[in-house]
Amino acid sequence: MSSSKKKKSNRDDWCTPEWLWKMALKAAGRRAFDVDPFSNELSTVRAKKTYIRRGGEKHVMKPGEIAWANGPFSKPRPWFEWAYDQMLIGGSVYGVAKLDTSTLAWKEFGPSIIWLPPFRIEYVPPPGVEDESGPRFISAVCLWTEDGRLEDRFQSFFEKEDGYVGWRS
Repeated sequence: MSSSKKKKSNRDDWCTPEWLWKMALKAAGRRAFDVDPFSNELSTVRAKKTYIRRGGEKHVMKPGEIAWANGPFSKPRPWFEWAYDQMLIGGSVYGVAKLDTSTLAWKEFGPSIIWLPPFRIEYVPPPGVEDESGPRFISAVCLWTEDGRLEDRFQSFFEKEDGYVGWRS
């Protein structure tokens, strides 16, 4: 490929910016996530167990475990359903997702609580992609949990930031 041609990117390959997952870890009161089920080679997310490109959707969390999930933007339903199922068995899943509450993924498997930053998140591009415009849709930082303490920590932490904190009805 000549250096004058820009590589096309797949929006699903863009990574979470480091500052964002570090905020979620701080809100959770942890140094690392137990699992990152939807990772890729570029990810900087600190997790004890990482799945690169496949297999993460089959991971079953233990009660009390915490995950980070930045699943494919193009197909939110499978990873929303995974996060919701992990919540029902006692796990908690922090993540970032395109905010589109009109989808069945959001209606059926939406997070317990969200933070909407007052700006569009700039995701980290894959190697060789010079296009800095990347995915620029409105994103929400999400938490799927039935642990009231984690939900309270999330609310308390993100209410100190600009933006909006909201709950699933």
